[in-house]
Amino acid sequence: MTSDEEKPGASAGTGPRDLPADAPGHELLDRAAVLYQSQKKEALGRLTGGAAHEFNNLLSVIVGNLELLREEPDAPDGDALIGHAIAAAFRGAALTQQMLAYAGRAQQSPVRLNAGERITRMLPEIRRLLPENIDLRTALPERVADIEVDRALLEDAVTNLALNARDAMAPGGMLTLAVHEEDIPALASTFTAGGLSSGRYVVISVADTGCGMGPEVQAHAFDPFFTTKSVGRGSGMGLSTALGFCQQSGGTARISSQIEAGTTVEMVFPAALHDQDRAPAQVTNGDGLNILLVEDEPDVLRMLERQLKSVGHRVSTATSGDQALDRIKGGLAPDLVLSDVVMPGALQGPELAHRIHEILPHVALIFISGHPKETPPGAELEQFADAIILSKPVPKAQLLDAVASVAARAGGQA
Repeated sequence: MTSDEEKPGASAGTGPRDLPADAPGHELLDRAAVLYQSQKKEALGRLTGGAAHEFNNLLSVIVGNLELLREEPDAPDGDALIGHAIAAAFRGAALTQQMLAYAGRAQQSPVRLNAGERITRMLPEIRRLLPENIDLRTALPERVADIEVDRALLEDAVTNLALNARDAMAPGGMLTLAVHEEDIPALASTFTAGGLSSGRYVVISVADTGCGMGPEVQAHAFDPFFTTKSVGRGSGMGLSTALGFCQQSGGTARISSQIEAGTTVEMVFPAALHDQDRAPAQVTNGDGLNILLVEDEPDVLRMLERQLKSVGHRVSTATSGDQALDRIKGGLAPDLVLSDVVMPGALQGPELAHRIHEILPHVALIFISGHPKETPPGAELEQFADAIILSKPVPKAQLLDAVASVAARAGGQA
């Protein structure tokens, strides 16, 4: 797995170009640099090629269904065509999140949870995904340390690993979900993707008795869009997403496999050291807020404005942070500022929020981001403890629930 950072020995003043042509090791360093660049280009090509393939398929579904609707607006299956287009759009959004997770840049909301208990609650859903010829077994002790991870991403990772295991056992077999604690020194003798600091860890394992993988396949198992499945059976993002999620959560992933003897994939997370339960936000229905909507893309602006007005909110708009601040200075006093993060002009989302809070200290904030890490340097969204952060594309229900939670919070403070 390659990194965008320069490798040791390749930085300014230490690379092969800085050595005399006849210096010992010059040729070896030069070959290493060429090999590194070649591997980096190959990895980038696999990533972009796989992403292009998946997104072109999804765009074909979206464009094709919309064209059919335009040709036959009163088609009896119009609702189904719309549903297929929406589903493809959200599959694209999910794929984007998988790629961000692989890169360690997924937006996460960690909570403290017991992995055994969480997977136990998932068992009915997992059983529905398995055919009758696969036996599901578990080893999920209650007395295991908690971990702090994003609950939804954990469930997605476990589900994807279970699906991979299912596909590896076409003739049937046994799937085992297990959780245990482990000290870091025990990891030294196993194949691990990524390093870890010493300490106590919780390991979630998904094991199958399927076809297994040879060393060559294992070497690429965590690569994005790498898959041994037939066309249409998978995107090749399951293992790479799991690895990125684990690493972003302070852990790693490891794999062991033998041909015709099955595969075990383990997700390794640091054991939580402190007791601090985080209560989920209480969301209630609410409407009638005065909202300042800040978005530079006209189509997105119109869509969000229409969604907000459909449930009774009063919406003022601005197409940049600078314009939004001018409206506030001109006397506009919204209950909520709903803003994009990166926009044209001098004021980006976080800086806009700071400037607005200087004038209206108690105004509520919701950020809608096209990329979880697009915040300008020195102005992190985490500075705003009470702000809600949503990722595009935002389902209407999620948007309105977020706004309703602001209304409920305001009502409780009244």
